[in-house]
Amino acid sequence: MGFHKDMAYWTESKWAVISSSANQSQRLEQRLPFALIGAGTHCDLQLPVQDGLKTAYFACCFDDRIEVWPLCAIAFPVWGVIPSEIEVLLGHLRLRFERTGRPGGSNEGANNTNEEGAIENANSFASDVELTMAWNQKSVTKKIARTVTILGSQHPSVWRTHGRGMQACDHAIICTQNRVWLVDLQPAPQPGLPRSAYELLPNQQYYQIGDMRFSLGPATTESQPSLARRRHQLSVSQAAARSQVAVGHDTAEQKSTTAAGMTTTGVESGPAVTTAEQVIATNAPATNTASRAGLDCPETFTSHLTGRLVSINHSRFTRAKLLKIAASSVTFVAVIVFLTWLFR
Repeated sequence: MGFHKDMAYWTESKWAVISSSANQSQRLEQRLPFALIGAGTHCDLQLPVQDGLKTAYFACCFDDRIEVWPLCAIAFPVWGVIPSEIEVLLGHLRLRFERTGRPGGSNEGANNTNEEGAIENANSFASDVELTMAWNQKSVTKKIARTVTILGSQHPSVWRTHGRGMQACDHAIICTQNRVWLVDLQPAPQPGLPRSAYELLPNQQYYQIGDMRFSLGPATTESQPSLARRRHQLSVSQAAARSQVAVGHDTAEQKSTTAAGMTTTGVESGPAVTTAEQVIATNAPATNTASRAGLDCPETFTSHLTGRLVSINHSRFTRAKLLKIAASSVTFVAVIVFLTWLFR
């Protein structure tokens, strides 16, 4: 199974995902060097797990390894280079990732030439590539520090934007051999068109995600793939809006008919939604206007949830310690009182 012929990817290595449960195991060959994994219909590898795991992992194959990155807070708490013997958990399934070698080459079965401590080696990366990110009248240049960088608005993204109209995990930035690709993690399927990655080139063209423009160096023109993607997203949003408008009118007419048949009188209720623009505005991703607009680039995963859990555990420990001290004090006082009474 080959890759899309019109796209030059970063590797020609073939790879597979082995999905195992208590009753069966299946080997799933991948047609692209990357895969979205989860329960959602937009996933490259759609698996029968609970709906809360619509997009759980992003897996990416390279010449010498496979990297897996979580895209939701309840995913397996290991990321980076995954050796072939490591099982990644997804609901009731156990996933293993295996390279089957490059066409005409060897390296069968291995994910890394030195798998010992491979998970930790995800950060050992050197690159001279600098990515330019622009929004409004601002521009930031950031050196890419790893082969796979998850871009989005919140945890578990590695580069986090604020108020820039992105999803929690919006795109993956792939950097290898001083080349850069962008992979959409929230794709709106386009009938007849294969999933692909977009390569950034130093040609003064940018790729827009949310309201941020990504390029290699200064750029003044939006690339055709970026325009096509945004137009398709708009058409999908408008179709969904029209559908909701129709449902809103039907519901309003049903309520009006029901109200006409009743003997009580009241204020007539109009449709909840009247225009497609209102529906699009209602369904637009909420942004925290109080937060600082821009880009946050933590080098390691951080989370308010983690801090909250630490706080809860600390509070529980403190309460337990206080209860033990109180119990010891009461016991000590009781013993003193008893001994005083006994020898009086």
